[in-house]
Amino acid sequence: MVLDSGNTSYGTYYNWYAATAGTGTYGMSSGTATASICPKGWRLPTNSEFQTLYNNYNSASSMMSSSGPAFVLSGSRGGGSTLDQGSYGYYWSSVAYNNNNAYNLSLYSSNVSPQSSNRKWYGFTVRCIAAS
Repeated sequence: MVLDSGNTSYGTYYNWYAATAGTGTYGMSSGTATASICPKGWRLPTNSEFQTLYNNYNSASSMMSSSGPAFVLSGSRGGGSTLDQGSYGYYWSSVAYNNNNAYNLSLYSSNVSPQSSNRKWYGFTVRCIAAS
């Protein structure tokens, strides 16, 4: 499912199934989805790549800096509502955690959790990286 945030600063929210272009399924209990909604030549990062990114920048403020990756606190969608815009940011990875959850990067104003996991049906934003 794709959900518009109504705010161009925060982007569009996708559940994990949409973010992985349907290759990530409920029955997928581990492993990496084989496709994503990213444009040709781009893909969703893995949870390990989120960890590497965090290791390189080492703080929430560095990850939100315009001289860094410039992540935004986009919030999320759940239960028909947009939540936590400006306070939290959630970004899908391509990796399933279990049948119900997938890995994501969780970003707060003062904290980063590069290998969180959340329900696959939540609406999070995506950050595409160059395919290798």
